[in-house]
Amino acid sequence: MAEGVFPKADGEVYFGKDANMNYYQGALAGTLNHASVDMADTEVEIIAANANRKTLLITNAGSNTVFLGATGLADTDGYPLLTGQSILLYNLEAVFGICASGETSDIRYLEAQ
Repeated sequence: MAEGVFPKADGEVYFGKDANMNYYQGALAGTLNHASVDMADTEVEIIAANANRKTLLITNAGSNTVFLGATGLADTDGYPLLTGQSILLYNLEAVFGICASGETSDIRYLEAQ
């Protein structure tokens, strides 16, 4: 494909320097959802699966590490999200979290769909 040519899902193409915005327009979100989720040392669903999700930003606003993953995770095998850290995900599935034994934390998320 030639430079400056951007394909569309329907088989048509955009041409020219302004085509980038038109090409990526479908990736822009129309709705934002947010919440705070209290984490503990038992698995908690942070956010449910959503087929309309474009992006998901999760931030650890609490004072202890939270471990992220799919259902069935433990603090020994989840992805560690340290205090003050954020992670940007492009996933449609549910996300779960857990703290180490005896610990709690505060997770915040911002979902774009």
